[in-house]
Amino acid sequence: MRYSQTFPGRADQVREARRWLDGIVSAHPEAGMPDDLAATAVLLLSEAATNALRYTDSGRGGKFTVRARLRHGALTVACEDDGGAATVPIVRPLTPDEVRGRGLALIDAFAETWGLLVAERNGVFYTLTWKAPPLARVLPLPSPTER
Repeated sequence: MRYSQTFPGRADQVREARRWLDGIVSAHPEAGMPDDLAATAVLLLSEAATNALRYTDSGRGGKFTVRARLRHGALTVACEDDGGAATVPIVRPLTPDEVRGRGLALIDAFAETWGLLVAERNGVFYTLTWKAPPLARVLPLPSPTER
């Protein structure tokens, strides 16, 4: 299942993006995503969207777009920004007293994979995976002659 939503480039829209993603995950229990991992997915989106607003044109009157792909056992989220960042996003070493700069470090720590969007898109993506319970198998009904 694929979803996409564009949000205005304002700080209050980070909360709306979190609610949007949480709603998608909540609406699909068949994906088998554990609650703690769903909370992690929302946290990581918050970090990615905040970075988009803080460092790119998204936060200077622009927008950001969130795309989510939910599958049985995996969720991939991309936060696409409007570009214009002065630097390329990197995970940098932090000291314990630093207040900012932990967004990509959190994504790096919790995501199975993550990276930068390419092909004329700006932003980051991350994937979370889990061991989902097997999908229910539907067996065919016996034919009338087999009964």
